[in-house]
Amino acid sequence: MPTVARFKGGRFAVNPNDHNPPHVHVFLDDGESCRIELLSGEFMDSPPRGMERTIRRAYFGILRRFGVNGRGFIQAIPEEMVIYVTGC
Repeated sequence: MPTVARFKGGRFAVNPNDHNPPHVHVFLDDGESCRIELLSGEFMDSPPRGMERTIRRAYFGILRRFGVNGRGFIQAIPEEMVIYVTGC
């Protein structure tokens, strides 16, 4: 599963052959994980205990770095991944 961004304590990854809705996987360095829906920015699973704020800050920080809003993570990942993630 390709990593599309890293943050202190973990990484965001996208599985090109994953199911809908489009989402990003969050893998923490301690082995815990969760998923965030790309279009809404909402957690699809409960975030690991005590990590919700850290993950949200990292997620939206990446969006800001690329100059996109909450619906724009799709635009911030490599173009070849967009086809898989959006179905376009």
